[in-house]
Amino acid sequence: MDLIKTYLQQTQKPDGLLGSLMISSMNRHHAKLADWGMSHLVNISPDTIEELGCGGGRNVKVLLRKYPDAKISALDYSPLSVRKTMQTNHRAIMAKRCTVVQGSVTKLRLYTIQCSAFSAPANLSNASSASQSSVSRSMLFSKQ
Repeated sequence: MDLIKTYLQQTQKPDGLLGSLMISSMNRHHAKLADWGMSHLVNISPDTIEELGCGGGRNVKVLLRKYPDAKISALDYSPLSVRKTMQTNHRAIMAKRCTVVQGSVTKLRLYTIQCSAFSAPANLSNASSASQSSVSRSMLFSKQ
């Protein structure tokens, strides 16, 4: 029972072997939801993207592919997650399209704006039939 509890605690700040397993698991199991969310990023062509809580870097890789002219800055609290993201996106880092740093979002100076967003379907297996309802959400942007 302690091993399960210890493994589940790895979602907070992955570390060591169990953390590495958690990062891989999160990359796999969150992919469908992340892909669904990113599929709603239409009619935009960002120059820069900020990925806060980059985990194992899977979403960074997808965003780099989706927006070939964009540069991405990725941040995570876990040094292990930062290393995994750097390994996953090594080519983009070498091409100066991606930077990855270890740090806490609580240290960032942020402001919020209101925007429209898509509501997530209750059943992800039917994600393509998601309704496009206008929902007020707060989004975070870093101040330059």
